[in-house]
Amino acid sequence: MKLKMTKKILSNIVTTLGVITDDVKLTFNEKGLTSKSVDSAHVSMVDVFIPSTMFNEYTVEGTEIIAVGMSKLKDVASLGDNDTEIDVETVDGKLCFKIGKIKRSTALLDGSNMSEPKIPNMQLPVSISMPVNDLQVISKGTDGIAEALTMTANEDGLKIDGIGDLDAISMWLPKDVMKEYIATEEYKSLYSLDYIASIFKSIKKDTVIKLEMDTDKPIRISYTIDDMTVMYMLAPRIEND
Repeated sequence: MKLKMTKKILSNIVTTLGVITDDVKLTFNEKGLTSKSVDSAHVSMVDVFIPSTMFNEYTVEGTEIIAVGMSKLKDVASLGDNDTEIDVETVDGKLCFKIGKIKRSTALLDGSNMSEPKIPNMQLPVSISMPVNDLQVISKGTDGIAEALTMTANEDGLKIDGIGDLDAISMWLPKDVMKEYIATEEYKSLYSLDYIASIFKSIKKDTVIKLEMDTDKPIRISYTIDDMTVMYMLAPRIEND
């Protein structure tokens, strides 16, 4: 496998996958790069696809699957500017990089025990398209107040609440400010703040994302950036009465 990519693509890979996992399995074939990962607690998962056309050079024979530590990719992504070209190839069990005058290699991991999650194809009745900005603000504002965000969608809009023992915070987003809004009745779910805030934080400001949800069901968060498609799923937090 031999690739040429900009540092920006590698940075996007690190940012999107690093939210979920410390070690990642990457699958390369003629169509492009695919990666599916689930966190250790099996609460959240991510599905990423980058088409081969996004790479400056893309040479892969058949299907090649590699496993590598995210911290190693993060180190490489810290070098150079966004437009800096990075050469990548696999040689004798190592992933080798060339960035300008710098050469860097790291040992590949044994990915045989790294299971690839099956992404559920759920039909979710709520569909909302909106810039991520407001969600970043409310999730950051909830830190220190509550451990979870309650998301309630009805015919009029989306309400997000963080309710703690002493303090509370909320945000109301009427459907008129959304780029797309579908909700025919009230749907309500609770999601862990640590997980959902990390996902929102990882997304570039002003990116339009799609939220899909149902009452006490996983939320699906998806978007496209620079032809890279990203989809997260996060299980709800169920509270006993």
